[in-house]
Amino acid sequence: MAEHPAGSAGYGLDQYLRRAGHELRTPLTSIVASASILALSADLPAEAGRFVEVIARNSRRLADVIDALLDLAALDHDVAVLRPVRLDLADMVRMAVAGLPADRQVSVNLPAVLPLDADAGRLAQVLAALRDNAVAFTRPGDSIAVGLTTVGPFAELVIADTGIGVPEEEFPLVFEPLHRSSRADEQQIPGVGLGLPISRRIAELHHGTLDLLPTAGGGVAAVLCLPLPQGPARSDGGFDVAQAVGGNTGGAESRGDGRG
Repeated sequence: MAEHPAGSAGYGLDQYLRRAGHELRTPLTSIVASASILALSADLPAEAGRFVEVIARNSRRLADVIDALLDLAALDHDVAVLRPVRLDLADMVRMAVAGLPADRQVSVNLPAVLPLDADAGRLAQVLAALRDNAVAFTRPGDSIAVGLTTVGPFAELVIADTGIGVPEEEFPLVFEPLHRSSRADEQQIPGVGLGLPISRRIAELHHGTLDLLPTAGGGVAAVLCLPLPQGPARSDGGFDVAQAVGGNTGGAESRGDGRG
């Protein structure tokens, strides 16, 4: 959802989405709460209990979509407030990828420590989105390679996979809100196309970048670059995506045995 000037058609759509989101959020919150209370009822018949669970689950899913739309609108219009603190990016990545499934061939290459000034909650949101995308678009046995390094004045995180990938002609669209890859639809992968646009906007608000690139293995590589804290810049050459998705990357920390 690109930022649009007041009076433009895009601006009107942004305004509509924000207002509609707020109007929908209140009744959905009530539905979720009511369904949760009903589910706790001891005398609820088993069949009714199953219906209540369906209502609660799908209401939560709709609420998540609305929250994501409102979040993107807030980020696009500088309503969201960032609260940067000094943190350890390596540790945050380490925690984010710890949940990768055991049926993927995972390799991880991280420095022991990599200080960064960023909003911890927003950064965790980006890392979770990139991790979840890598899992959603790969199959058991596919490779997921995670590498974190410094390139000049930037920290560079690469999460590369050998999954189903994105058609070449669709790469210019992957950061468009609500865009879904045709392969995601073919494989019936859940999602509404908001994770990448939100993640890129968060990166930009941190004066960084987020890109999605094809890999030689047929999958994609998400490349997140964020500025390092003020101080002497250093470079250790970057993360070799082609080598990583082809096998163990080695380095400070690596895991290539498929364990999540």
